This record gives sequence, C-alpha cells and structure tokens, in this order.
Amino acid sequence: MMLRKCVLLVALARIAIGENHLLVDKLRLDFIDLEDKLWKFVLWEAPTVDKTNAEFHVINRFSEFDQAMKQMPNDILLGTKPLWNIHSFLFLHAEVEHTQRMYNKFREFLDDQLGNDPLIIGGKESKIQKPKIRAADLIRDILEPNNGANATVHKVYHLTFGEENMGLKVLNFLVNEGPCKNYSQSQQQIYYNLYNVIAFNGLKNYVMLQFAYLMSRISHKGNYTDLSEIVKVNFEKRVNETMSIFRGLMEVVPTATWNCDPEVHEKGQTYEEFTRLLQGHIENEVDMNNGGTCLQDCSAYSATKSYGCYDSDSKYCREVERCNGDILNCRFVKNHMEVCPSNSSERRYDYIQYEEGSLLGKDKTCWRTPISSWWRWLVRCSYCLCLCDEQGPKSDRYISLRPVLSNIARNRVVTGLRFIKRNRVIHFQIQEGQLRPYGYIDNNTIRWVPVDDYKITEKGIYNNEDYFTMSNAQRSLVLDEVTVNDKDPQVNQVVTGIRFQFTEGKLRVQVRKNKFNWETGLISTSDGKYVSKAKEGMSKVDLSNADIPINLVSSKLYWEQDGYVEFTHTDFNLDAAQTTIPFIDIQPVINDPPVPLNGVGIYYKGNKGLGGFVAPKILTYDYSKFILVRFPIADVRHEAESLASI
Repeated sequence: MMLRKCVLLVALARIAIGENHLLVDKLRLDFIDLEDKLWKFVLWEAPTVDKTNAEFHVINRFSEFDQAMKQMPNDILLGTKPLWNIHSFLFLHAEVEHTQRMYNKFREFLDDQLGNDPLIIGGKESKIQKPKIRAADLIRDILEPNNGANATVHKVYHLTFGEENMGLKVLNFLVNEGPCKNYSQSQQQIYYNLYNVIAFNGLKNYVMLQFAYLMSRISHKGNYTDLSEIVKVNFEKRVNETMSIFRGLMEVVPTATWNCDPEVHEKGQTYEEFTRLLQGHIENEVDMNNGGTCLQDCSAYSATKSYGCYDSDSKYCREVERCNGDILNCRFVKNHMEVCPSNSSERRYDYIQYEEGSLLGKDKTCWRTPISSWWRWLVRCSYCLCLCDEQGPKSDRYISLRPVLSNIARNRVVTGLRFIKRNRVIHFQIQEGQLRPYGYIDNNTIRWVPVDDYKITEKGIYNNEDYFTMSNAQRSLVLDEVTVNDKDPQVNQVVTGIRFQFTEGKLRVQVRKNKFNWETGLISTSDGKYVSKAKEGMSKVDLSNADIPINLVSSKLYWEQDGYVEFTHTDFNLDAAQTTIPFIDIQPVINDPPVPLNGVGIYYKGNKGLGGFVAPKILTYDYSKFILVRFPIADVRHEAESLASI
C-alpha cells in the first residue's frame, strides 16, 4: 500500500515539476514558496536579530519577487478591451485599477526602502533618509477594511463568480455580439486575457496582504499568523475555482480569429479578385472548327478554340473582343442579340440582351453592338454563348508558391496573416513578432514581412515553382485548418511560416512549425518542418447562380470551413458570367495584443446568391493547457519527493 502511494505521489510530482505554467500561475507558486520561507524566518529567526535588519530582509525578498512580477505586461488591461462594452466589466475594471494604484504605492515603498540602505554597518546604523512613504501608512492602507487589499479581492471575486457572473456574461457576449465585431482576438484569447487580469489582480493583493502581516508581526503590532493562514486558505480556494472555471471555458471556446465583411467593400483595401479566369463569351460556330463549317449545333463545342473571324466585315468581328484561349461549354440561346462591350479591362461585356428582351447582366447606357446568326446556303451559322479561358495580360490568375517565413534567427514567429496582390500575383503576407518567455510577444517588434516583389514575366521566374497558374482544369483551393500543437503541455511548437502547395489536383495550405522553450521563449532553429492536413471525400462549395460578391449585403452570411472551393464565373443571367468568384478577402487578420499562433486556415464566407470571399484565419496559441489543474502543487511535490527518498 505504501509503495502504491509512493508511486502515485511521485507520478503527481513529475507532472507538477515538469509541467509548463502560465507566467501568472508560476508567480503564484513562487510566492507561496517565498511566503512559507519568510514566515519561518519571522517566527524563528527574526526574534534573534535586530528589528531593522529583519524588516530589511523581508523588504529585500519582496523587492526581489517584485522584479519577477514585472515580467507581466504593463498594459494587461488593454487585452480585455473587447469586454469594455459589458456593463459589469466596468466595475471589475475599476477594482483592478484600484489594486494597481495600491500596488504602485507598495512598489514605490520597496524602492524607497532599498534605496535608503538601512543596514547596520560596523555596529553603527547607517544614515537613513526619511522615506517618501511610511511603512505604517502603507500597511494601514493595505489592511483598510473597506478599500484595502482584502476588500478589493472580495469585490473582484463577487463580480467574477457571484451574482454578476462575468464568466457567463462574457460567454453570452461572445455568442450574441462578439463574432462580427472584429475585436482581433479569438474567444479563447479573450478568456485568457481576462484570466490574467483576475489572477494577477488577486496575486498582487495577496502579496500586499502577506507583506503587511509579516511586517506587523516583526513590529509586534499583532500576531497575524492565524489571519495569514486564513487569508492563504481563502486565496488558494479562489485560485482553484478561478483556474477550474477558466480552464474549462478556454478548452471549449474557439481559438480562431477571422474578419467579417466590412461595412463598405473597397477593391485594393478590403478585397482583391482573380480576373478573366472563365468568362462569358459569344462566338459563331463557323469560327470554332478548322473547316469553317456550320454543320453542328452549339452544344457540340464543349472544348475548342477560335480559328479566326469568318464574317470579317461584320460589326461583331470589328467591335467584339476575340477569345485567344480555350472556348468551353457552348450553348445556343437566341439568333439575335445586342451586346454592350465593356470599358473595363476585366470584362468583355457589361450585358447581353436578346431579341425577346431577356437580359444577361445589368442594363446600363452604352453603344450596343447588334449580333445576329446568319444563313449560308441552307445552313444557319449560329452565335453561341460560351466560356473563354484565356491567359494573357488581362487575366490575373496567379498564386505565389514561395514560402513566407518569419525570421527565426531573430526569434520571431508568425502573429498575423493576410492576402496581398502584387504584380498580378496573390501572396500570403505574414505579420511577425519576437517571441518572449511564457508565450508573450514583444509588441515593439511587430511588423509585416515584405512579400517577394517578382513578376511572372521576369527571367528565372517559373510556373509551378515560383507561382501557380489557374486554368479551367486546375482551379481548386482546399478549405481547412492546419495546426501545429496538440493538448500535450510538454510539446510546444509555434507557426513560423506558411505556403501554398499544389498537390492531388488542388491548392493546399502548408504551415512551417518550430519547437520553442516555454520558459525562455527561445525557438529551435534546427527542427522546422512543414505540415498539412490530409483530407479525403471533400465536398465542393456551391457557387452556382451567384452574383458579384459586393453587389449587396445580406444578413444571411454563412461560412464553409471544410471541403474546397473551385474558382469559377458569376451567373450568366445575373452578370453575363463576366466576373471570377469568389473574391479574395485581403483584410489583415491579427491579434491585439499579438500572440503566437497554433495554426492557420482558409475558409469561405458568403451570402446566398453571391459569389463570396476566400479569407484567411489564424488560430491563437492554446493557453488552456498551461493553466494549473490544482493549486498549490507544492504540497504534492514535497510529499512525493519525501516518499520517493524512502
């Protein structure tokens, strides 16, 4: 039985000792150890030394611990900005600010005392300047019943878990209001930031309370030992409840960050598009065969090309743009029509109108060109409605295949992502930032990494190596998420790059990952490798009967995050099949404050009846696995170590 207990406790100790923790959790564990040592000192050693030296020892140890506290970001409250619209959070915010003011005063006292050097040197007391803050005044403020540290802790606890129940209100907020407010935080990150605020606020108050009790005990102004133990028990109870609730919430809410549609779409600012990939085109059957005959019907021409313009004197041959690529999927509609040639380089026609009045596209004022089928002997030569797949200077259909990497030599990781169009090529562009210990990012290092500024016509730039060219046969993009970590807290990997790869007939996302040390933040530069997600049996997003994506805004927005999208043309009736859909959402997807990433993805978003957008999303680092399951773990660790030595 004893052996079994020993094995169990040793196993628990291994978990406790080897597990990585959030910085705020580690600070709490470190302070529990420090607090135990200081109380032993005050109860057993302090009575045997000079009171001034005893106080200095306590002040010095608290000052050392305060240096560790400074590892937490100064602007920690800014991470909760998405919650500032919740009325109850304003009260919580006020209490946290009150704690910070009190702790700043405490920190100032520590700095003043250590700057005055109250040591006994050579049997004589060194000259002591009068401190700016008196210890008695500080302790009085910390222990003040209504606005002191203990009172503030209880108020924050009540606001978080009492009748106000911030955890539930935040969840309701995220479900009902959060998704399309573009708060630049994942739902898990919002909870993570709130957890840090509440946990750090509780720790600061607890540190000040224990300091006040220790100093009062040294000064013989009360026992305070029992009160210290009561506060400690309550502290540990609150900490365990806070960790349990927030870990549970963070494990079930999404880690994805994405952008909804802007209020106003603006090309080059919020979206880009491929052009003339497959485009509606009118061609006479006499020009679609090598013999110049009209012996078949339009449907016979499913894949052909233009062999010239037989009726060279007609307005069609003089005014309507030819197709110099593949002509596909032809069909007959009517014998007589009028076309409105477009002034835009991205369109062939603004609309097509048939003799009985039916309209393909949107009517607008223009000089229309009449087109009519004609007879040759006893055979009618019909004009067919087809698709044109033509590469050339007017057709932007290129995607960069080059990897986009963060500078791991400078310890930088990917923190954000967007699409960008440069020289007719769609690129991934990454935001990078320097990784710090405990999963933090140095905000001063954030920058967008410039994309490679090449042109497809340059010497030494190759198709299927530097870039991919879409065509009728190859135009599919897989929608998926690629992650780099699992729930194992001992495996810490982070996104350091991204690229497209064309495989199995489709474009797919690949992510580069590197391991890093949680406590130092240092990235391993030797183990970077690409990962992708294997997918089978994928379904295609339905883009039939779709109009231009920006033609209207509907509340019936929907997402497709699985399967694949095949770039195609808009509906013939709605747009004369002139526009390539879906569009590319180029809004930056970032986190504020920035965090490392656990993965990236591509998804489709659209309104029913519209062509929609392909957009990137990022998956914030999963911090839930670092929250302690039980606090403190020191009891288990010490007991297990003791039993292990038997």
